[in-house]
Amino acid sequence: MRVGTTVSRTVQLVVAVLPSDQYSRGAEQAVLANDPNLFFRTGLENICASLAGQLVDAGSTTRWSSTSPDPAIADFVHVLIGIEKARDTMPLTILQGHFQAAKAAGLSASDALKSTFALACLAPSVAGIGQ
Repeated sequence: MRVGTTVSRTVQLVVAVLPSDQYSRGAEQAVLANDPNLFFRTGLENICASLAGQLVDAGSTTRWSSTSPDPAIADFVHVLIGIEKARDTMPLTILQGHFQAAKAAGLSASDALKSTFALACLAPSVAGIGQ
């Protein structure tokens, strides 16, 4: 997923202190983060929250808008998490339920979708190897 060339200072600072990835013998892509402790997890949460603020309801050219949450959530599943349509029922249900629960808890639609993005961003397929 291409976010653009502007990366917030917060993301830059967090990324700088995260441990690097490990590589499996002969593999070109990273397999797992080499130190997935609580600091790593908190760092990822901060990165995902920062990216949510930059990518959801981010002006007139935004890809993900809280005025159309269902297509945005489907995009989170298919593009961000990378799950194919044949296996997307459970992740869609989880993210849609999270969005509805966040709104029911009093969050605005925009904040609920940002929270949903952050949850998708923390999915194992993203947090484990990145995409």
